[in-house]
Amino acid sequence: CVCFILFSVLIVLIFRIANRLKEPKYSLFCVGVVLLISFSLVINAFGVGGILPVKGLAVPFLSYGGSSLLANCIAIGLVLSL
Repeated sequence: CVCFILFSVLIVLIFRIANRLKEPKYSLFCVGVVLLISFSLVINAFGVGGILPVKGLAVPFLSYGGSSLLANCIAIGLVLSL
């Protein structure tokens, strides 16, 4: 439950960054990062809950996945640099 709250806070903060940007392409990039994080989080939550079959997606910032963790950190770093 705490993880979902923290991910929700992260998603809201990224949306706030996207709203204050003047360039639409940067706002769309922020929305894409939010969709990337939320999609993999929802797929994993449904897999744990037994709604969907378990997939090999890593939970952002929690699972031990080298390339996934690196890609998520780069995406968040790019959002913070906007």
